[in-house]
Amino acid sequence: MPADSPATKPQLLHLVLGEPSRSQDPRPVRVISTDRRVFEGQGILGEGLADARFEIDPEFLRKPGRYIVEVKTTEQTHFPLRRYAVEVR
Repeated sequence: MPADSPATKPQLLHLVLGEPSRSQDPRPVRVISTDRRVFEGQGILGEGLADARFEIDPEFLRKPGRYIVEVKTTEQTHFPLRRYAVEVR
């Protein structure tokens, strides 16, 4: 994802879940930067409940580097959280 992309529109992240959600409720999403800034919101589930779309303010992604994206899932595990790495260049 380029750091110099236009800052006028939200950036859309498409997140594939490990298994379909057990509910249609939006999933909590958190994006963490290397300098410990946090952006939180809700991921809207897709039609099959197996993916979520999350819009993020492009200003949050202005600094090049790696970001961690966390999505709280409905998986029946002791740690129902999926993590993704995003690199901004």
